[in-house]
Amino acid sequence: MELDYICPFPNRWNEIYENLCRAYENITGIILPKTVVEISNAGGPPTPLILAGWAFTNDEDKKDRWQETLHWAEKHKLLHLTNVEESDRCYSSGHTRGGGICFGEYCAYTNDIIDQYKLSDYVTLNQYISDPARVTARLPDTNGVYFVIFPYEWPEGMFVNPGTGGHFKGKNPNVPIEELWRNWVEEADILYIGKAGGTSVNGIPSDATLKERIVALLRFGNGKNVGHWGGRYLWQHESSPDFRVYWYACADENPVELEQKLLNEFKRVCLKRPFANLK
Repeated sequence: MELDYICPFPNRWNEIYENLCRAYENITGIILPKTVVEISNAGGPPTPLILAGWAFTNDEDKKDRWQETLHWAEKHKLLHLTNVEESDRCYSSGHTRGGGICFGEYCAYTNDIIDQYKLSDYVTLNQYISDPARVTARLPDTNGVYFVIFPYEWPEGMFVNPGTGGHFKGKNPNVPIEELWRNWVEEADILYIGKAGGTSVNGIPSDATLKERIVALLRFGNGKNVGHWGGRYLWQHESSPDFRVYWYACADENPVELEQKLLNEFKRVCLKRPFANLK
């Protein structure tokens, strides 16, 4: 099957994959497993090269996997579900990192988020420790969502116990290193997504601001007894002082709904929540 392009871009590829899985279940009556590896082993479509697969494979690998997908779809008479519009076609995925692509410092999925929400500025714990007043002044007094992002690296030997997180209300924020490993998301640069303000599903409003929540996050990471228990796993990583906290100020959006949308999208792509989002 000759193609003049390599494969679909990750978002479209994932859509096609999900449609193929649903159609296969409807045709065969077989309920496929939950993980992509198990799905392929159970006779489902080949695993799409998205996120980690996209970041660490070259153009030839991507084209081969897409061809496998097309052959699988043809075999099961599902080729009509694999249409790719011109705007969704990848003709060259760029330079490689570890045998695959990395756009700038981050993987493709992270860069999509950065572009979509125009995330251009960030602060770090090291910056805050050095000059807390300056960092605080840079943060907006509005509601929104924030992201803890760090270029992916293999964490072996980089988890520590204890970490630097604060003992809020006397509670120990540290967990066994095995627990950190269970939550680690391979190849993902986005480690945590948080919200500031908004209206809960129960209709309860919050006037918390990005300035307040991000400062609380950084102070908690510096061992202070402050209320930012969410994201505590961040502070058991040796590189956490350099983790970058980006923010997006909401205009008309409800930060509660936007945070949930972002978490759902991350889980759809990565099959689990960000490393430090525990619920």
